[in-house]
Amino acid sequence: MALLLVSLPLISFCTCIILGRLIGKYGSSWVSTLSIGLGCILSWINFLFYGLLEQELVINMWDWVSSLSLNFQVSLVLDSLSSSMLTIVFSISFLVHLYSTSYMSEDPHIPRFMAYLSLFTFFMVLLVMADNLALMFIGWEGVGLCSFLLISFWFTRYQANSSATKAMLVNRIGDLALIICMGVIWINIGSLKWSSLSQIYFVNNTVGIIIAILIVVGATGKSAQLGLHTWLPDAMEGPTPVSALIHAATMVTAGVYLIIRCSPLYEGLSTKYSFILLLGSLTCLFAASTGITQVDIKKVIAYSTTSQLGYMVAACGLNSYGLSLFHLLNHAYFKALLFLSAGSIIHACLDQQDIRKMGSLYKSLPVSYLGVVVGSIALMGVPFITGYYSKDLIVERSFDWSYPLGGAIMLITAVSLTAAYSLRIIMNVFVGKPTIPFYPSKTVKESDIKIIIPLTLLIIGSTVMGYLFQFSIYHPTPHLLINSLWKTTPLIFTTVGAVTAITLINSKKWNRVLIESSSVKEAWSFSYAAWQFNLVVNWTLSRYVWFTSHHIFYKLIDRGIIDSLIPSLLYNKSLSLTKKLSYIQSGNVYNYILFTLLFFTIASSITYW
Repeated sequence: MALLLVSLPLISFCTCIILGRLIGKYGSSWVSTLSIGLGCILSWINFLFYGLLEQELVINMWDWVSSLSLNFQVSLVLDSLSSSMLTIVFSISFLVHLYSTSYMSEDPHIPRFMAYLSLFTFFMVLLVMADNLALMFIGWEGVGLCSFLLISFWFTRYQANSSATKAMLVNRIGDLALIICMGVIWINIGSLKWSSLSQIYFVNNTVGIIIAILIVVGATGKSAQLGLHTWLPDAMEGPTPVSALIHAATMVTAGVYLIIRCSPLYEGLSTKYSFILLLGSLTCLFAASTGITQVDIKKVIAYSTTSQLGYMVAACGLNSYGLSLFHLLNHAYFKALLFLSAGSIIHACLDQQDIRKMGSLYKSLPVSYLGVVVGSIALMGVPFITGYYSKDLIVERSFDWSYPLGGAIMLITAVSLTAAYSLRIIMNVFVGKPTIPFYPSKTVKESDIKIIIPLTLLIIGSTVMGYLFQFSIYHPTPHLLINSLWKTTPLIFTTVGAVTAITLINSKKWNRVLIESSSVKEAWSFSYAAWQFNLVVNWTLSRYVWFTSHHIFYKLIDRGIIDSLIPSLLYNKSLSLTKKLSYIQSGNVYNYILFTLLFFTIASSITYW
């Protein structure tokens, strides 16, 4: 079964990329969808054996590199963590494949699109099932490559190519940290297996701290934490199904998965790693405060993704790795629902993404409306919906006095902001009237059945999966052991954020007061510009990098020293040598006979000796 889980996406990719022209758009769509659908069924069967029963299976396939000093095996592991992740990867991938058969039906390059989706699924499965860091890194780089290919799928658009390049370059920072990390681990313990990581402290505690930091840097790039987050909002230039699969439910959670997989390493540290909590909390607050001012529906959801990833990383910083995994699984359902519902809205509104140009769509798009509402209330953490069971627990756990209070304050503030921008989407898109007139050339209507089915299944998943997962993935703390004040705090802040958003949207008086306030304008502009991170990176950091690389390394060293000094030196020396050798060519036969005799004499002497 394990080999089938790895093979099915790869077979789907090969079929679509090789036989795409032969089987056409229809054939490519359904071959890939059915292959991933079969993988989805197998992943849930696998979850019953290895997830619920907490069994473990290691499959050693072959030796990749075998020598006296270097030994890598291609081996796969099935345990509760990998089997839980596989259900998410295959479930969301299957629904996105099915959704894409309709959403991308008019695109002439759909076989290539389906091939890329299947290839991404293969690399994600490899990443999750890898038994060692080296094999995991192949999957890690593979999903990065597929992300680049899918963001730039519409390659005739300049912004799509620019965003894909940005995603690739920013992620290289985290990838470099992982490469260094693997080198340090190998030098010290001679193995890259997950089970060997805890041995690092028997060698050197300082080395363990360095490895732990490098892993966090790698996870920061892939999971879009503050500092290396700038690629994720721009990645929304790709088709909406790509955003749902890669940039919401699966690839961006790879960094969180890596930290969870390396949890024995962090639990063995003598130093409490509060910086992981603060990194996640600050990311959460930043993304929530930025999402509240965006007008592109996909960018609002993208920043909400960054915010929720912050919650997951913060849970790891709280030493609650099971809780982080619990929220990761819950988040996959309601975030995929939000993205696919947004895609249905964009599709119906003739590719319009500005929420100011939408309004009163709840009658025309009832299923999409229900999808956004359910996804939003799950995102907000409304009681008894999927997000509530994990998100609120993270916030409650952060009030443990053994951790920095600043983390809890940032997380609870983000709760209010999340409720505010979630209500803003619902009110602007479905309930209120457009603030900027926009008249589509055709009547807005709901999408076809191949889009409605994935939305319906995700609505169900976003409603009940949190309740079901709490017993199989995360065993919750008994309610009596948690202070009742902290249990109600997230709900109170959610209510405050929601009421504030509704009041400001409906109140013309408060709108006028806020619009006329210069301080509010400045704060709004600062938030809309994502805290000016792009400005700092593009105009400050990049400028120094450009100066260093162009003026010092290129003009001074490459052109000034290498191209000027070394070629001229070689030229002068070789010219001098050839002039001396040219004296041998005197044109005198006696000289030629002399040199021939000398050659044979020297050769004979060497042979005899």
